[in-house]
Amino acid sequence: MENQIFFSESFIDFLHKISYESKIARLIISCRRARSDGFHYLYKAVLKMDEVNYITYRNNGLISYMPADRVQEYNEDSTWKREGRQEGKPARVMRRLFTPNALKCIKDSDFEIFNNKYKSQFSTNDFMFEIRPAEDIPDVYCMDRMNGGASLNGSCMNDDRRYLDIYKNCSSLQILILKNEIGRLAGRCLLWTIQHEGATIILADRFYVAEDHLYDAFVAYVESNKWWRKKYYKTYDYKRHFISPDGEEFCLHLKVETDTDFSHYPYIDTFQYGDDGYLTNDDDDATYTYNQTNGDREGGEPEGVYDEIDEGYIEDDDAVCIERGTYRGQNTHVDNAVQVGDYWWWREDDGITCLDGKYYLADDVVYSEYDNESYLLEDCVYSEHHGTFIHIEDAYEVDGDYYHEDIVKKL
Repeated sequence: MENQIFFSESFIDFLHKISYESKIARLIISCRRARSDGFHYLYKAVLKMDEVNYITYRNNGLISYMPADRVQEYNEDSTWKREGRQEGKPARVMRRLFTPNALKCIKDSDFEIFNNKYKSQFSTNDFMFEIRPAEDIPDVYCMDRMNGGASLNGSCMNDDRRYLDIYKNCSSLQILILKNEIGRLAGRCLLWTIQHEGATIILADRFYVAEDHLYDAFVAYVESNKWWRKKYYKTYDYKRHFISPDGEEFCLHLKVETDTDFSHYPYIDTFQYGDDGYLTNDDDDATYTYNQTNGDREGGEPEGVYDEIDEGYIEDDDAVCIERGTYRGQNTHVDNAVQVGDYWWWREDDGITCLDGKYYLADDVVYSEYDNESYLLEDCVYSEHHGTFIHIEDAYEVDGDYYHEDIVKKL
């Protein structure tokens, strides 16, 4: 028998979230804190470990747990296996956690408050799944989203409609979405229809959800429809590991025939590689890699001219070759360059300087310490008396030296 009660991280987060209003949550949090501080007797005085353990949420409004007389086994990714687990109503499961003495201090209304808070957080009865065609994918990525700290609101492709033409024009693609009770996007995943070894499979790609507990809703929906899914559905990693409708694990090399000739591209989680006319989840023999968040893709023969200063490709018409200075002989965008005389210079080169909005060779510009201004050398004379240059219009020559007119006027 375990010597403590184990809760999933999401369940613990939920307890902290409702602790201000729920005595049940406060008691459990206090007991966990007491145990970590070494006060095991306080922990055991409130919580008992001989009925239920390994507690987590379910999206049907019930709590999932492992009976205490059974051993909880783990998946390869350290998550709890479902075999042998049971479900129960929130208040009923919570009652089974507390010792008889602790229950004397807890009212029925306390369990009712916990029950209502739990159902409002984890029940998806008012949520709705919907399958939308590929042409709607840009609209989905730009939908108003439900608040939450899970993967959906942190997606790098949110609101980037201009990058999604490769999805919009893919005949093998749909998108599964989950909307909450007010129509906001609560989750999404791409649905691929793929021909593999003579069979047609529907594959649910990575899940993006607003709250962690919604992952379970996607898993249940995919399983109920007998679709394939990624084994590790929370990440872009492990691109070849899949779970079949029968629950078996397979490592597959998959290929999707589709147009790939577009001006911008999204970051693609699973089918991240490819060549002209197809996407794949295997990087062998792939020309392109779709793992950029700026609309570009890696590989192939890029169009345009390579900007050797900013390190990226630019349009031919925007490119100039630096002819003098630090980056001589290198191409860059015209906005990074200026013409001085008949030659192109890098705008920030130490060999040139800007004066009154125009660029000149640095050697052709001097600084006057007399009035703290810069001037063209050809417009200045050097004053031995002042030890610096002065503008010729402000200078008077006296006995072979030059004086600023302010000094002359005082004589």
